[in-house]
Amino acid sequence: MDVPAAAGRLAATSGRPVVVADALGPDPLIGVALGDLLGAPAPPRVLVYLAGSSRVEAVEEVVAGLRPGLPPGIRAVAAATVDDRLPLTAALERLGGPAGVVAVSCMIAEGVLRDRMVQRCALNGIPMVDGVLADTPALADLVIQRVRESLSDPRS
Repeated sequence: MDVPAAAGRLAATSGRPVVVADALGPDPLIGVALGDLLGAPAPPRVLVYLAGSSRVEAVEEVVAGLRPGLPPGIRAVAAATVDDRLPLTAALERLGGPAGVVAVSCMIAEGVLRDRMVQRCALNGIPMVDGVLADTPALADLVIQRVRESLSDPRS
């Protein structure tokens, strides 16, 4: 979906201004949100499960951007995507196998994609922590930050 185009149509049909904020990721606050979901103490090896993208590089940018916000107890992190552009098997190899790995969903909300993540993890004996990013204070902080940035941007 082309969000700016949809926002433009909404503004045109409603007669009201519509501001489009920057994307939420990549950002260290997403790592903080994942840490909130993982709890304390953080597991040493974490599989971050993402929705996917038409560009593998975009997924890698998200992972690189969230790393600084992850809890310090995490020694290894790898990503897998539901669309298999970053396969679960490859992520588990990077983590040294499935034993001791804990998965966390990098999804904003519950839904079909998260359900697929849970099923794939279960089939591979990997526990997935409960919750989604929207359950965390860190995601709320990030949304507020993006709104403030967009409202202070003279281009908006």
